[in-house]
Amino acid sequence: MSLVTKVKHEATLVALVTAYFAITFLFVGVVKMLFLAEFGVSVFDIAKPLLGALVVGKVVVLLDNTSLGDRFSRHSLWLDVLYKAAVYSSVVILVVFFEELWHHREEAESLRGIVKASFADANLSRFLGTSFSLYAIFVGYALLKAVADHFGGKRLLEFLVDRNARSPLIEK
Repeated sequence: MSLVTKVKHEATLVALVTAYFAITFLFVGVVKMLFLAEFGVSVFDIAKPLLGALVVGKVVVLLDNTSLGDRFSRHSLWLDVLYKAAVYSSVVILVVFFEELWHHREEAESLRGIVKASFADANLSRFLGTSFSLYAIFVGYALLKAVADHFGGKRLLEFLVDRNARSPLIEK
């Protein structure tokens, strides 16, 4: 496989994965906006979900190519999907935690002070809601990827885009 072919394949893969996360993150953002509207708060930032999708999309593609994500690939599908979703969610939560530490680095002189400042701003309900949403999104991604890997990503994509395409679930 030539370098140009590899780069095109990698770019297509990252674009598809990023598109999935952009759609799901925007959906969660709209739901959040609707909940906040009930309290008279009107806020929605389209850049944050899209930027998050770009970062998460690339991280997930990298994790998909490591042994960390394949620990249960020889077990039943549901166990593999739940494990991958837990790993991906944990990595994203760690990245967000370190990002919070980075934002609070000037407020304190020591690492302990930075961690204290980060937790002082923390909201447990928001954290849990975000974590559960992320986990559900990653379950959907892992399940969709497992189906695409089993039946062929190109056939699955054709079926999702073209209603007249032959289902990858029905073999002739």
